Amino acid sequence: MRPLSNVVLTAVAALLLCTQSGCFGPSNTARLISSQSQTELASTLLTRVYSAVDRNTADFYLTNLPPQAAKPGTDPLTLTGTLIHVHLFLQPLAGRTPLGSDSCNVTVRQLVLSGGEAGVYAGGAFMTPRDPIGEQTSGGRFTHATLQLLARTGNFNDLLGPSEMSADFNATRNDAAAQSWADLLTRAITVTKHP
Repeated sequence: MRPLSNVVLTAVAALLLCTQSGCFGPSNTARLISSQSQTELASTLLTRVYSAVDRNTADFYLTNLPPQAAKPGTDPLTLTGTLIHVHLFLQPLAGRTPLGSDSCNVTVRQLVLSGGEAGVYAGGAFMTPRDPIGEQTSGGRFTHATLQLLARTGNFNDLLGPSEMSADFNATRNDAAAQSWADLLTRAITVTKHP
């Protein structure tokens, strides 16, 4: 029988390894950090759904808005929160997909709603999917996505400027719910203009 101290040390080492490798699962958070001022917009992503076209193409909708916000006809300017759309257009394949610092396989849009105003940040990143696209759950992780303000309503105050986003999430496949969030995003974009 091993001494208790060896058992404890082994358990601690396993816990540290597990924490570093992410085996506790995704944090389901996103952080958008200004490249200029380090101002940060952090979001806990309570609702996470996705739809899939094929094994390479998927649309993830991640939000801290309440579920009723996705009801048809909801005016986005009555809401406060954020909605993130991650569009995967290429599933990375080991040995076949370039992995340089400028690689990109997702586009990212983040809608920020506050005080009757809206701003849309957009850019791209390289995401490593967590599970195969098309499964009941999928998701991924990316860092250093480069985003900037793409469109806004007249009095939206851009506190971030050019920014970097990191996100770590899983999502449930639900094509109907994903379409509802896509419709809300579209309604918000129609009331914004390029800055």
